[in-house]
Amino acid sequence: MAGDEVGADPAGKGAGLSDLLREYQRNSLVATLRACEKSLREAQEQLRGPLTEGILYRRVLNLPAGRRQSALDLVEECLALLAEIARGFDLRPAEEDLAQAIAASMTVCWANLGDAKSGKLRAYGEVDPRLGEALDPSLDRLERLGLAIASLLQVPGRE
Repeated sequence: MAGDEVGADPAGKGAGLSDLLREYQRNSLVATLRACEKSLREAQEQLRGPLTEGILYRRVLNLPAGRRQSALDLVEECLALLAEIARGFDLRPAEEDLAQAIAASMTVCWANLGDAKSGKLRAYGEVDPRLGEALDPSLDRLERLGLAIASLLQVPGRE
């Protein structure tokens, strides 16, 4: 249908679509589309495989090859439409520092390890007196290593 393209000028006045958004509207639209893109990229990555084989978890995708490909095709169609919208409204990408994201994630993860120590496990029932000696030193070391990772990833000047 004519005029349905993302870059079309709905008012017919020659103004770009970018001019149709106020600052806070633009910010909201960008945040929403960025979150959508991240979800789509994650789905795309998972549909393409290979899946993660962890120590304490295993990611599987129980989907026949044909349905997997159909889902991947739809994800790619969504990404193409998202790109059209971004171009039409002159929405610019934001740079995300992965080092900061990893450091933040590590800090939270390692802080949570404190809740797995023998003293905290009392909340779930009586704790074997030998558990602290068997478990806590390893968790302490894991915490220190995780915090060392987070420290290495800190941006100089923001530590």
